[in-house]
Amino acid sequence: MIDPDQLENFLLVRYALTARRHINPSERESCQRFLQEVASRLNGGNVVMDQFSARLVGDLLPQLPWQFFMQVANNWPTLRQFLGRELPAVPLRDRLRVASLPTEAEFNELLVAKFDPPNCGADPVKQG
Repeated sequence: MIDPDQLENFLLVRYALTARRHINPSERESCQRFLQEVASRLNGGNVVMDQFSARLVGDLLPQLPWQFFMQVANNWPTLRQFLGRELPAVPLRDRLRVASLPTEAEFNELLVAKFDPPNCGADPVKQG
């Protein structure tokens, strides 16, 4: 068993050993940062990933450029598979149980919704 404070390191080592090689080298840093943000918000129990992802993207949106989210979206199939396989396998006392991992289309829809001007604080472009 590992302590919850070791979750991030455990997940990043598993990422480096498995999924990292399937990601374009220029996008690896963004994907690793995304996984760090995921891990820093988990401590065991049930995780409804579609809701979790929506909160996470909303939290990160003011802090990171749009290119970060584009790179994560480009690699979502690999990240989705990694999270679905690795999160439940983390040897925590309170095992992570993952439900509702967004599909690629659902993740892209989430990003579109979050980048919609009323949701991201930007002024809509005036037509005229």
